[in-house]
Amino acid sequence: MRALDYYNTKQMPVLEVELVKIINRVYFQLGHKSTAEDMAAMAKIMANDLISNPKFSVFTVEDVDTAFNNGLRSGEDKLFFNVPTYTKWLYAYKKIHAANYLKEYKEREAKYIEDNKTAAGFIKSNISKIKKIGG
Repeated sequence: MRALDYYNTKQMPVLEVELVKIINRVYFQLGHKSTAEDMAAMAKIMANDLISNPKFSVFTVEDVDTAFNNGLRSGEDKLFFNVPTYTKWLYAYKKIHAANYLKEYKEREAKYIEDNKTAAGFIKSNISKIKKIGG
C-alpha cells in the first residue's frame, strides 16, 4: 500500500508501526542506540513527510525499506540517521525508481508501436479480403 493510502484509509498508526520497524533496523545497522519514544517520534515525522511530499507519497513501505538499505550502503563515511539523511535517501531512491519506470515505459511504448505496425501490416496485406467482408 502506498504511503498516501494509509492516510486516506485512516491507517496512519499502521504506517507508523511499519516505519518504527525500519527505523529500528537502521539504528541497529548504524550501531546507534535510540529509545522507543525517539523512534516513534521519528516515525511520526517520517509518515507525515511521506504523505505530504508528492514525490514520496506513492512510495510503499517496501520502497522506503529499499531506499534506506541503499542509503546505508552508499559508502558515506559518517552516517547519521536524521530527517536530512532519510530525505536524501528517499530522493536518491526516487531517481532510481523514476529511471526504471521510464525504461519500462519506453519498452512498453516500443512494444505497442511494434504491435500496431504488425496489425497495420496485416490489415494492409488483407485489405481486399476485409473490403469484401465489410461490404
